[in-house]
Amino acid sequence: MTAFETSCQPHVIAEGEAYPRSIWIASSQAPRNDGKKAAFTLAEVLITLGIIGVVAAMTLPMLIAKYQEKVLVTAAKKGYSVAVNTVTRWNAANDIVGDSYNFFASGGASNDWSRNTVVLKELAKYLHIVQVCDKSSNLKNCGGKYTVKQYKKLNNGQGGTTEQNYMNNFRIVLADGSFIAPRSEVTDDGTCKHTYWSNTKGPDGFFIPDTSGNSPTGFQGQYYTSNNCGFIHIDTNGLKGPNQVGKDNFIIGFRKEGKPWSDRNDYGNLDYVLKYDKLIETEDYTPQESGAFE
Repeated sequence: MTAFETSCQPHVIAEGEAYPRSIWIASSQAPRNDGKKAAFTLAEVLITLGIIGVVAAMTLPMLIAKYQEKVLVTAAKKGYSVAVNTVTRWNAANDIVGDSYNFFASGGASNDWSRNTVVLKELAKYLHIVQVCDKSSNLKNCGGKYTVKQYKKLNNGQGGTTEQNYMNNFRIVLADGSFIAPRSEVTDDGTCKHTYWSNTKGPDGFFIPDTSGNSPTGFQGQYYTSNNCGFIHIDTNGLKGPNQVGKDNFIIGFRKEGKPWSDRNDYGNLDYVLKYDKLIETEDYTPQESGAFE
């Protein structure tokens, strides 16, 4: 008999002989052949689903917020490109290089508000438009009036909140649903330099009354000089929310020469968006005409 045959012979346990430990362990741990497969219990399934739900509840809002910001950032970049390129195209069509004065002066250099409607129509010539509403009385054809909140709750100097509702004067509706509107500030001398008065606010955000009798508004303040030939206001998604400066509403400034600018938070700070590929921090609030800061 070979060694292999010897090793394969059954071991017969004599009466009174101890059961070998190795055989006992093997037999006790062998799977039962009862036709049933191992499965999770209901409790285990519920615990796993609960963990998944908790993780989803913690991460999903953040993922949604990041996606929504990405959509708004992309739209902001597109709006900036459309506005700047439109002025560039107008200049090229009129044999003008590197000067925004003539575009904003196309409606005249006087302070007559109607000059903006002329500039509006000039702007529309180089855009894919759906509708042009050149005055507030026909805004119903462009979706009607609406409120645009500032990037955060700001005192308007008299206890109410400050909003940015320039689009309620006139606007162009573009094919993608966005709004755009120009604001001319050119001067007769062709320099775009002009002086304006700005009221001074106290620590509480309210205008400080003037007792000298020298203020044109009745509040303390001072004169400032501006070199802007005009501005272009954009709403990247029209009447859709959030309708707030710094999210879907922005203002781009154009000086006589040089690169367009938008580095103020109350203008939406497109310079920041273009540089960092994200929006400025904003604050949600409820617009109030008065009493917001009492």
